[in-house]
Amino acid sequence: MGDAVERISAALNAGESNPDLYSAAIHKSFVLSVDQAHAIHPNYASKHEKGHAPKMNDGMVIKRNSNQ
Repeated sequence: MGDAVERISAALNAGESNPDLYSAAIHKSFVLSVDQAHAIHPNYASKHEKGHAPKMNDGMVIKRNSNQ
């Protein structure tokens, strides 16, 4: 990831590597790991706890099990 950011910062600086630009890009950046969660399938509603079911288009979902 660092190499990619370094190449991008060089490309944005007319092809010249600039350690200050690269350092600023790293310090002002953050990375998100974004995944999807599924709403309740009508055939498997019993797999979800009542009151803790994901709802479509109703905000963020925090998953405890990556296999879900």
